[in-house]
Amino acid sequence: MGYEWASGKGFNLLFGADAILEIDDSSWDTNVYFGGVYHFGSSSTRSAKPAPAPKPAPAPKPQQPKDSDNDGVNDNFDQCPNTQAGIKVDSQGCELDSDGDGVVDSMDKCPQTPNGAKVDSSGCRIILEKDVSITLNVQFANNSDAVTDDYRTEIQRVADFMRQYPDTSVVIEGHTDDRGAASYNQQLSEKRAKAVMQYLIDNFNIDASRLSAVGIGEVSPIASNDTAAGRAQNRRVQAEIKTRVKEAQ
Repeated sequence: MGYEWASGKGFNLLFGADAILEIDDSSWDTNVYFGGVYHFGSSSTRSAKPAPAPKPAPAPKPQQPKDSDNDGVNDNFDQCPNTQAGIKVDSQGCELDSDGDGVVDSMDKCPQTPNGAKVDSSGCRIILEKDVSITLNVQFANNSDAVTDDYRTEIQRVADFMRQYPDTSVVIEGHTDDRGAASYNQQLSEKRAKAVMQYLIDNFNIDASRLSAVGIGEVSPIASNDTAAGRAQNRRVQAEIKTRVKEAQ
């Protein structure tokens, strides 16, 4: 008889005694024993710990949005995916055009073009040359060189033109009808031209160096001297100012 003690870890202790009867000589032998037993994988002799639950698989890391050209705009929103390094871009990943002229900033040699201006491929305004001109026509009473205020607006047009185009100068021509001596009419025509010139200087501050006056006399009529209406047209001061200017589109 004996006893086996289970440790619960697969290893058991044994101890006990055996009594053996020898039939030949009717004698008894006894045997006391002590030992141990290890059970490999037996669930009947040891208490097995439950297998640990498998660890859940790690959740996949969310894929980070890609920005291939490193401009700060992810590829799925980037409409200009090959922007060069260091270029400032808008929310769509395209290079800025700060003045809105259609030429991106890195190519724009004139970065402050006014809105709506026509520009060339470098972002600078297109410059065209054109001819500009204005005429002056002031009439006078018979035998008079007085400039009346009736012609102030007409003379102011010329002054404004000269201010707008400061490189212009003007020759003011005086004329008469054919009544009276030709020498007298020559002098009168000069006085009329000088009167208009002085009117520009005194009333509109036009620099005298830009003005000159000449008398033509009676030799260049624009109407017939046979009628009062025609002679009135011939008693005049006239001028035409022309210049060629460059104009930004």
